Amino acid sequence: MRAHRPSIKRRIALLLLVTALPAYARAQECFTRLYAENQDYVEATVDTHGIESNVYLMDVQIEVTFNFSGKQQTSKWDFTDRETRYLNGDEVYRRYFRVPENMGSAPRIVAGSFTFLKQVKGATAQAPSKDDRPRKPLNPGTPPSGGRVIGETPPSAGGTWK
Repeated sequence: MRAHRPSIKRRIALLLLVTALPAYARAQECFTRLYAENQDYVEATVDTHGIESNVYLMDVQIEVTFNFSGKQQTSKWDFTDRETRYLNGDEVYRRYFRVPENMGSAPRIVAGSFTFLKQVKGATAQAPSKDDRPRKPLNPGTPPSGGRVIGETPPSAGGTWK
């Protein structure tokens, strides 16, 4: 008895599904790292490539856990604000946050997550409770280059704000 082999059409359909899945799986990603030019700041990047074109993200918050001198401390920041309330799809957004001063030198980012609300463009915004918002872990990889900077770029070590 011969083993059943899928048809060519089924193989192609499976291949298309597998190649399309990564874009869906990374519908919104968040990366954080210490800013290379000034370690007193965290560089947070939100990549919205892959989300539907009729959807935007709002009320985006970043939570980062630092390790410093053998202790851990968590900080939370609002990525979106009054000037930039929405993040559209197919874009990269970058924002910088000051590392809390009580950490001293050389903190390390050891964990974190980000939360957001997805909103269909043109629909009435509904505010679920903070507990109902999706929470995704930070991506430990390298963020995409470029993108739109929200707010100001911090100074290089010892410099002034740009």
